[in-house]
Amino acid sequence: MVIKNTGTKPVILSGWTLRDQQHHVYKFATFKLAAGKGVTIHTGTGSDDRNDLYWGSAEYLWNNDGDKAVLKTRAGHTVDACAYSGGGPVRDVLRAQTFLHAPLNRSTG
Repeated sequence: MVIKNTGTKPVILSGWTLRDQQHHVYKFATFKLAAGKGVTIHTGTGSDDRNDLYWGSAEYLWNNDGDKAVLKTRAGHTVDACAYSGGGPVRDVLRAQTFLHAPLNRSTG
C-alpha cells in the first residue's frame, strides 16, 4: 500500500492508522511524509526508512479477493479510503494530503 502526499506541505503521520476490513491496524510511529513524496507500507518485516515502513506481520493481510484500506488521523478521522474486489493484491495510492484541505472518502480506489 502506498500513501502519497501530493500536497505542498509535509504531513505528520505520527499516530495515524492504516486498517483493513478485518480490523488489522498499522499505527504510524514518528513519521513525517514530505510534500510530493510517498511511503510504501509493507505487511511483512524489514527496516523502516523514509520510503518504506513495515507492518511486521508474518501473514498476508490484504485479501486477494477484495479488501478496503482506510487511512485515519490520530483523532480517528478518515482521511482517505480505497476498496477493491478481486484481481490480486491492492495496488492503490491513499492520499495523505487530503486532510490538509478537506477529508476525501472514496469507496473505490
